[in-house]
Amino acid sequence: MDDPAYISILILIFNSACTCPTMIPLLEQHTLKHYSYLRDSLSNLVPPIKYLSQGQSKREVKEVSTNTMAFLQNELDKIARAEKLNALTRQRLQETAIQDLSRLAKIDLSLAASASCASHYIQCQLLFAKILQNKNWCCSSMLALQHGNTVKNAVEQLLQTSFRLSHVFVGLTPTEVATIMQLRLKVFALHLVYIVRGSNSSALALCDHFLNQVENLQKYLYQNNLCSDAFVDAVFREMDQLEDPKPGTVARILQPLLQSYHSPALRLTSAVRQTKAVIYEPTGDSDTPLKFTAGLLLGINLDAEIENVTDLKTVRIMVKYPDQQCQMILPKSADFREIDSNRHRLVTTVLLSHNVWSEACQVEIGLTLDFTEAGMGSNKNYQKTVSKSEENTIELCDPVKVTISPKPIKKGI
Repeated sequence: MDDPAYISILILIFNSACTCPTMIPLLEQHTLKHYSYLRDSLSNLVPPIKYLSQGQSKREVKEVSTNTMAFLQNELDKIARAEKLNALTRQRLQETAIQDLSRLAKIDLSLAASASCASHYIQCQLLFAKILQNKNWCCSSMLALQHGNTVKNAVEQLLQTSFRLSHVFVGLTPTEVATIMQLRLKVFALHLVYIVRGSNSSALALCDHFLNQVENLQKYLYQNNLCSDAFVDAVFREMDQLEDPKPGTVARILQPLLQSYHSPALRLTSAVRQTKAVIYEPTGDSDTPLKFTAGLLLGINLDAEIENVTDLKTVRIMVKYPDQQCQMILPKSADFREIDSNRHRLVTTVLLSHNVWSEACQVEIGLTLDFTEAGMGSNKNYQKTVSKSEENTIELCDPVKVTISPKPIKKGI
């Protein structure tokens, strides 16, 4: 194991074996031992291989008390104190906190959801600061010349991150939910100003949706007897005084507010849970293609466990073909079986069909949450407006790859 060339070859082989299970029986015994060594020493380059990891002897690890919860709270406290620092120092602290929380989520699974939730929130704060730091972020002429793609990508990432933050994490207290809702409202405000000032696109649907979100947030804060932050409080006052809420007028009011108020720090006091899923079948371990006649149906059994999904009507089975076609399949209600209040089992059959292929290819089967209808309601114009900049689906797990081979129809003699 002193030869870098040999180690490099092993890394390539183990990465290939991760997606091609039929390679594993071909590996020699000493190669399997080297996998254990490289997996421990170069874990960032050597992925976990299902059967090799199961075959390794389990080492007993003595349970020790950890201070991971204290570490999480310490990170949140540092971000809260950073609001009084200059912009550059604050951004550096936020970037460091995102990295630390991502590592914490991998180390302590019991705090993975809380750490991921905090990381998403801080990432939104960081993206806000970077967008507003660009003096030309709402100037259409300057965006067309140089910084257009940078700002556009940052706005899209902010929309997607805040969308995931709003729908993936459950078990939050009303105060924590209100903090995330207020951050989400600020995202909508920035998006509206960006579209009105930085592009020639219509913003009528965005403006209507923003005003609806303002009304919904007011109701939620009133029902739970909660106070709004400085930005949201200013938005409430301005919107109440506005007689004709046109996009240009609303954007002109929101722009100075966005630059004047920072998003408050997030405080997590509850046991946060994260929505996720595990697909047990198909396993994706076989390279043998499933053959069927082109144009007809091929049924593939799907067995999966879904956790912490509050509305099963949003669950979709995603099928992605090699030609980049993607189908979203709605499972029947009878396909779900309740395990307990937070877990459900999905047992169904996925029907695939395609034209003739020249060779066998892999199809990806996964589970997603689709909030297109639930999140946007009847505002179809808003759905069309955000379709390119904000995805309304969230993947619950990594897709499983299944090899299929549609064959031409055999002609009779």
